[in-house]
Amino acid sequence: MKLIEKGGRAMIEVSAIDVPSVPKDSPLYVTLFDDIIKIEHVKQKAAPITLQNAQITNIQRLSGNEVIEQEKSVIGRGVIGAAAGPIGAIIGAMSGLKDKKIIIKKNFIIIGYKEKDSENLNSLIFEETGSKLMTNAFILNARNKINTEAVEL
Repeated sequence: MKLIEKGGRAMIEVSAIDVPSVPKDSPLYVTLFDDIIKIEHVKQKAAPITLQNAQITNIQRLSGNEVIEQEKSVIGRGVIGAAAGPIGAIIGAMSGLKDKKIIIKKNFIIIGYKEKDSENLNSLIFEETGSKLMTNAFILNARNKINTEAVEL
């Protein structure tokens, strides 16, 4: 994710999680202008999503964990253990029976907004794809422009 400041605007690169009409994991640019936030595809020529600053109710960063279970190779461990003899092969193979759990920490950016011409609240959810420092700078910039604070969930 990059924070680019040019002519009063700031931009970051993110990945779509829950964005209307955008496939999950699509790379996006989120650009902050003086009066709007614009979300557009990095690679596709689709129409951008534009939110007026007056529509935005909050913008924040949240963290979460994703647990991935990875199978260990019984055969590979048995072959390595075989170098220590037949008992080593059995112990090596047995050590590969349990799955390995990997915990990945992910950070998300959530933009809460009111739909145009209504009071219905909605949100856009993005995955942070780079530096927390850049995300924090973008959010601070956005809050200053939209004059809002984070809402605790």
